[in-house]
Amino acid sequence: MKKMIAFFIAIMIPFIASAETIDELMRQREVLLIELSEVNEKIAQIKKAAIPSGSLGRICDLFPDEVLATIIRDNCAKFSIEQSITREELEKISSINFSDVWKGYGEVCDLTGIGLLVNLKWVSGEYCGVHELPEEFRNCIHLQSLNMGYSDLEILPEWIGDFSELNSLNITETNISKIPETIGNLKNLKHLFIGGTKVTELPNSIYNLQLESLNMKGLPIK
Repeated sequence: MKKMIAFFIAIMIPFIASAETIDELMRQREVLLIELSEVNEKIAQIKKAAIPSGSLGRICDLFPDEVLATIIRDNCAKFSIEQSITREELEKISSINFSDVWKGYGEVCDLTGIGLLVNLKWVSGEYCGVHELPEEFRNCIHLQSLNMGYSDLEILPEWIGDFSELNSLNITETNISKIPETIGNLKNLKHLFIGGTKVTELPNSIYNLQLESLNMKGLPIK
């Protein structure tokens, strides 16, 4: 009988030890997770503190859309979207191309931050996934050319008429269904491309424009 008990204990010891080892490993795991969380928090604090004086912040924070942030990075000759950037650097950008076929960047879907490019004159966003232009875009008062053809754009905002220097507007093959009356304020507009949209009626103010070219191909307008 004693031999059987001894034999049973001998068999169970490894399992008991194993159970104790698992419990200990789980405790160590919890400790490590807590320490890792603290380390990540400190890293975030250090990154924030490392932003130079005079900087607006990191590119990736100012431009949440990663593809747009990457384009801004390249325009400002930075090597990472996590680098900080100054207002002066952004004000040097006069043109931007975020077409999804441009240099293979990918599709831009969110233009948050574009209002920081106050000296922007030329914009090409063909085939991009942008559904609407953010109101901060109004800050780009020197805009001369806006090409959003074949994009997912759905609305042409009333404040489009604020771009007094706009010379060319292309919204070909978009989901836009209405041209705002304020388009008549664009006294410098010479080229307007609205073919392939869902527009069924033109505002009366459009006849005040001195257009050199107007593309309305495919529109059910008489």
